[in-house]
Parts: sequence; structure tokens; C-alpha cells
Amino acid sequence: SITDGSASHPGSNVWPASRLSVVRPQESVEALRRLGMPLHSLKWIRGGFRDDALAASEHPVSQLIARYLQPGDVVFTTWRNDGNDDHDAVGRASAKACSLTGARLYELPIWAWHWTAREGSMIPWQRARKVRLDTWGVARKLHAAHAYASQLAGDPEIGLAPMLAQGLLERMREPYEIVFV
Repeated sequence: SITDGSASHPGSNVWPASRLSVVRPQESVEALRRLGMPLHSLKWIRGGFRDDALAASEHPVSQLIARYLQPGDVVFTTWRNDGNDDHDAVGRASAKACSLTGARLYELPIWAWHWTAREGSMIPWQRARKVRLDTWGVARKLHAAHAYASQLAGDPEIGLAPMLAQGLLERMREPYEIVFV
């Protein structure tokens, strides 16, 4: 995890950064458990970089990622043109780390699914590949997404909508994921 995700609700009294810095890592562990990941055999690396400011730390982020890669490894990351500054920075840093180490890079669009049709023309469909999911895979994915209570709840007091809006959750019901190769 490059950041702890604590900047997702700026100005919120319900989800202040101090609470999110504890809750978000717990949500991630629970999401992986729901996906069926063998948590006892995973080595979780926490970068500790400041959430919402990764562009300024792109080089050290790339170095951190490269430190753990070997030729032939496979890296799944956010797409470097996703439209979220942190997602873009992590995508670029991951691409750099992969090019330095010979690891294989797969980028996932996340915020791009919110784009308008005009913006959608900027998506590199020629690099897109469909990873098909069976019924159980889709169910596990949705169950894992619901581990992120902080992302399912905005803060109506300050007009902050949920990060995992209903439209995004509906898209998660598709029996595939799109990755860019």
C-alpha cells in the first residue's frame, strides 16, 4: 500500500484523517480476506507516503516498488491516466519500476469509468484486455468492495458523496475487469 488512504474525506468530522489512517488499512485487510487471499502468507509492504500528494513523491514511490520486484513478476496498478492525481502517480511509478526490473505491468482504470463519453475517447482501448470472472469471482469482488465502509459512506454534513458511488458498485457486477497491457 503506497498510502494509508487517509485523505479521502477532506474536511470531514465523520471520517477525519486520524480515523481513516487506522480504518483504511483494516478495511484493506478485510477486503483481501473476503477475496480469499491467504493473509498468513502475504508480506504487506506499507509505503507510508502522504495520501493526496503522490505526484511530488513519484521517484521514491517508484524506487520502493522496484525494490520488491524481480524480472517476470506481474504488477497490477492503477492506470497512469486515470484522472486521479494519486492513481496517475502510482501508475507512472509502477510503470517505471517495471521497466527497470523487467516485471510485467497491468494497469486498471478506476476513475475513468466516471468519465463522460467525450473523455472516454481518450481511453487506450487498443491496450485493453478483458479478464473474465466467474459468478463466484464477481460475488467475492462485490463482497470485498463492501469491506470499505469509509468509501461507501460520504459525509452529508459537508456534502461529500461516497467514494464508491452506486454507479461504480453497479459496474463491479460485470463478469469481467478491464486491464491495459
